[in-house]
Amino acid sequence: MKLSGLRVAALLTGLLVLTCGQKTSPVLPETCETQVDFARCIQPIFNARCVRCHGTNGGLSLEEGQAEQNLINVPSTCDPAFLRVAPGFPQQSMLYLKITDDPAKCGSRMPPSGDPLPQEEIDLIRRWIESLAP
Repeated sequence: MKLSGLRVAALLTGLLVLTCGQKTSPVLPETCETQVDFARCIQPIFNARCVRCHGTNGGLSLEEGQAEQNLINVPSTCDPAFLRVAPGFPQQSMLYLKITDDPAKCGSRMPPSGDPLPQEEIDLIRRWIESLAP
């Protein structure tokens, strides 16, 4: 079957739209199962799923080199009664509430469009927050 240039372009555009809309999980090291290191285990999740909106523009940058300092012990802008990340306490951390769609959160679930984070990534972020306990 012969395809015209217009049909080929339409097919390629359709493929591009389909692949751009997919959310692929970052490849995380096996060591994340036993030890949750921010740079190796959490930052790749932010890079793959969050930095597109929470990059250098806006009120919260999750870019490498900035994410930890912008999260840990920083009051949430949508509810200052919560910290963005309360070390040791996921249920008191706005980050965790936002990715689990907890009713205590303000605003929409993150990420706001597309599929929610896979449970493995949510669990990893919870374990990271727990590991920060004083």
